[in-house]
Amino acid sequence: MFEWCSRQAFPEKGAGFCLFRGEDMVSHCTSVLAGAGELEIGAGTEQPYRRRGSALLTASAFVELCLARGLAPIWGCFPENVPSYTLAKRRGFEDGLWFPICFGEERG
Repeated sequence: MFEWCSRQAFPEKGAGFCLFRGEDMVSHCTSVLAGAGELEIGAGTEQPYRRRGSALLTASAFVELCLARGLAPIWGCFPENVPSYTLAKRRGFEDGLWFPICFGEERG
């Protein structure tokens, strides 16, 4: 699994879209992890712009880019994260086809 350890790594291995209204970022959908031909999705919309379709727009652009690059978009979220779960379903992800979030701890 590849994480963004440098500014150069993200454009080489990742992808992302942001939606702006003027100078305000409204919504974003970017890759948070990459590896094994997959990109894990991270998405969010600023509070004043929620429930207007912005997240669906950026998530759709992200998924289409993944598919064009031959990569599998992966959606992971906690079951209680209803907005994320709902967005995943609206974008076409089905139960059992996306993975739970895993946490790790660095020791040293």
